[in-house]
Amino acid sequence: MASELPQDYHGLARSAHRPASTPRGELAELIVPHDKPTRARLDEAERAARINAWTLMGWVGYLFVLAGGVDLALALWPLSFRDPTWEFGTAITVLNGLPVFVLGLCLALISAICLRRLRLARSISLVFGALALLTFTPSFLLLTTAPVAISSAENAVVLLGIRKAIAKGGALGLIHTLVSVAGFPCLEALRTD
Repeated sequence: MASELPQDYHGLARSAHRPASTPRGELAELIVPHDKPTRARLDEAERAARINAWTLMGWVGYLFVLAGGVDLALALWPLSFRDPTWEFGTAITVLNGLPVFVLGLCLALISAICLRRLRLARSISLVFGALALLTFTPSFLLLTTAPVAISSAENAVVLLGIRKAIAKGGALGLIHTLVSVAGFPCLEALRTD
């Protein structure tokens, strides 16, 4: 069939029957045309696809922030400070709930930077800075109520669970503080633009 085609024909039928010795440039020309109008349309489509992808990533981030925020708000409600049991449970719950919130902030920050929405990126960086400071509160509550929780353990199994919760809470507090501190310098980097 390939021999029946005219010499100047550059259709897909001929390209499918070309020998393996065909130069790569000719095949690339068939797959991705290099003429300016076609390439410009492809560039516009690629740019639109990238914008849509970054926008979708931002919306997923906002949904994670919303879900994490609801989780954190429900952990704090109803407030019952001066009750060591409530303080210990709330500190652990808040530190366990922060990953979803922080992941959402990270996705939203990356999306804002890639879409060049600098005001939004600066605002998210400020939230990261505030989060770095606020992460100390549940960590402090965890440290101050840990002795009470340990002394109230009735058996070895409960004591082991409390010790695991304290270790996990301490590690999460440190990790969230580091992630929040890492997200805050974006504010300075965005000032140059």
